[in-house]
Amino acid sequence: MVLLLQLLLVRRAPNPAVGIETNPATLPGLGFAWLGLAVVGLSVLWNFRYTRIARQLRTLDRPSKSQTILQLKIGLGLSLGGMLVTLLATASIVGALTVRVQQGSFGGTGGFNLTVQPIDFQIIQASLNTILAHYAGLVISLGLLNQISNRPE
Repeated sequence: MVLLLQLLLVRRAPNPAVGIETNPATLPGLGFAWLGLAVVGLSVLWNFRYTRIARQLRTLDRPSKSQTILQLKIGLGLSLGGMLVTLLATASIVGALTVRVQQGSFGGTGGFNLTVQPIDFQIIQASLNTILAHYAGLVISLGLLNQISNRPE
């Protein structure tokens, strides 16, 4: 998240030859990256509910096994959807960078829109960190689902 927030501050960089521009090729990837990060936030909030469900399971008025499994499946869906969106973001950004490198502009002979910037690699790193967060949510949800599924009603 910090890397994407840094991007908001550094997204516009001066280029004496062209003026101040943004790179339009990576904008779709950035949109997907922000969406993936938003889904991580939703997933964290949803996974926090697991602690509440665990407390309820210790009481006499506990949710049914099917209700608990449904909650876990919703968490799995959030993590899988967020991972898909973030993978699309990463693929889009890497694709845009590949095109710019193939145009022979690595190092800055073209305008700012054609130059590979260090911030571009930070965007990729931020997307990979978001994928890792979704993966952790998947592992936790699958572990809990495995424990719940193996218990009798």
